Amino acid sequence: MSVRFCPRCRRASPAEAAYCYYDGQDLRLVLPGLTDPWQLGKEFVFPSGQRCRTFDELVEACMRDWPTARGLLLRGAFHQFFSSIGRADIAQVVWQAVQQYQDGDEALDYFLTRLPTKTPVRPKLDYLPRQLQFGRVLAGGKRTLILRISNKGRGLLRGRLRLEGVPWLKVSAGDSITLRAPSEEVSVPGSDFPADIAGSSTNREQNGPMATNANSVGSAATIAASAQQIRSDDDIPLAQLLPAEASVSQCHPIFTWTTQEVQITATTQELPAGQLYHASLILETNGGTVEVPVELEVSPLPFPAEPFRGITEPKYLAAQMRLHAKEAARLLREGVVRQWFETNHWVWPVAGDTAPGVAAVQQFYEGLGVNKPPRLEVEPAEIHCTVQSEEERPEFAVLFRSPDPKWVYARITTTEPWLTVDRETIYGPQHAVFSLTVLPTELPGPGRYETVVQIQGNGGQRLQLPVRVQYEEPPLQLLAWMLIGGLVGGMTASGLRLLVSWPDLAFRWPSVAALLADSGMPSQRIYGWCQAATVALLLACWSAWRLWRRHRAIEEGFFGLVGGGLLGAILGLLATATLRHSEPILSFWLDRASPKLGQFPFMGVAVWYLLGTALGAGLAFLGEPGRRAIRWLAREYSRLAKLLGWKKVARFFALRWE
Repeated sequence: MSVRFCPRCRRASPAEAAYCYYDGQDLRLVLPGLTDPWQLGKEFVFPSGQRCRTFDELVEACMRDWPTARGLLLRGAFHQFFSSIGRADIAQVVWQAVQQYQDGDEALDYFLTRLPTKTPVRPKLDYLPRQLQFGRVLAGGKRTLILRISNKGRGLLRGRLRLEGVPWLKVSAGDSITLRAPSEEVSVPGSDFPADIAGSSTNREQNGPMATNANSVGSAATIAASAQQIRSDDDIPLAQLLPAEASVSQCHPIFTWTTQEVQITATTQELPAGQLYHASLILETNGGTVEVPVELEVSPLPFPAEPFRGITEPKYLAAQMRLHAKEAARLLREGVVRQWFETNHWVWPVAGDTAPGVAAVQQFYEGLGVNKPPRLEVEPAEIHCTVQSEEERPEFAVLFRSPDPKWVYARITTTEPWLTVDRETIYGPQHAVFSLTVLPTELPGPGRYETVVQIQGNGGQRLQLPVRVQYEEPPLQLLAWMLIGGLVGGMTASGLRLLVSWPDLAFRWPSVAALLADSGMPSQRIYGWCQAATVALLLACWSAWRLWRRHRAIEEGFFGLVGGGLLGAILGLLATATLRHSEPILSFWLDRASPKLGQFPFMGVAVWYLLGTALGAGLAFLGEPGRRAIRWLAREYSRLAKLLGWKKVARFFALRWE
């Protein structure tokens, strides 16, 4: 019995039926006796002469001559053919493909995947080689391999090549195997292609991105946009099946219907030599997802200088250095060995500067881990000395040694200017000697001083050598103490009296700095307050300067200013009261000797200088407490003289004289 198959629902109807019983489709264009629902009903002939009788043959022909099939689709040949045989449903698919996709390859893939074929139109991923083996590459070099990605199925293979966390691999586009051929004109009987579709397809063919290269990869933006249009059998977008772009360090698009080449370049610029590296390339496509293993071995560059030319391993180099110790020490000092390490991207094992002489070889052994650093000792364990004059310059010899029969080396550092070392770097076979010298001229003054000498030796071992110096004052006789005490006492008393005499310019300028003759005058109260304020300001500034110089902190200087001001106010009131009650008496006795002698200008300064001298000389008889006060005043005058640049005066008041 002859039947007709409905081109829409594919159900059988009698041969004499004009319309489909199920969906009303016109069956008069379907040839009677057509028993195969996958037949075209009429042959479709390609420009090359290939004839297609079924949908599967049509798909195979399109895959075999993809550029020609794309041209036929864009010019409306498929639309005309399927309209002529009564397959308006497939003609509608052609119209949708051209309207939805500006890319001709995308449109052709959309058309082929919706044809009623026996075997589903589905791409299948294949690649060669199965494993990328770069072999041995010299440090600092690079090598490129070609990965061929093939489509063994039907349809357009789309996706990406992903590479994560492998900075020594670079992915770039290679040459395509299949290039687009110029389309040939084809004449197919039937109705004309719609005018709006034909116009748009012509413009796309002339100006679209696919008009230059049949298998061009395209930009990443084009692939990302077209990935949303990729459909599998369950109609899930491929973009939803792939990981997010944020986690991809390198991404290269895959877009081909036959074969696409990708260049994989391995760069060893930052890789340490002598190691084997592994990585994986991930191919994610609508034809499957696979991982391509990558293997690379970085070979070290050989040592360039004699007598170790051609050596490629650091430990073998260390073994050969035992036979050529002097040449090895020279190469280490010149930096040739270090440059070889950096060229092969190895970590330089030596910390700090290179040791001098043959000790550099021992230092290299220790850093490389070939030899264990020797035990180190220093003799003496600490240094004590006493200095009594600047002419003394005590010098101490220090022995730096090891009980192990190995070369030793060390770097000596001191932090105090009054302690110097003759050599900052020492080395020798099993022991070395250096000397320390104490410079009394650099000491601030008599007292006890301590410091620690830092010794950094083999393998970074740190030793400490404490140094303690007692700088004693020169022995002075009682007469000398009376002399210095009288001098500092007279200068202090007269200086203070002269400093508080500035109110005389306002109250009694003809007899400025003279003795007070009458303490009961009303102006003397204001006079006394000005003197007290002067002493308070002087002591506040002095204490603020001393604390700031010691701690170098503004808050410390502020505390000194406040504390010194309060103390100065108290001492100023006491000094003012002393002047008001003592100077009238002194003026009376001077007037008894000579009239108006007490009102002579600067007479008060002279009288207070004599009183300060007597008081300072008297302190020398009180023993150690009095001498401590004299020493304190003398040191303050010494600091003032040093600040003014008077070195000899500063030395005199610092008690540095015999």
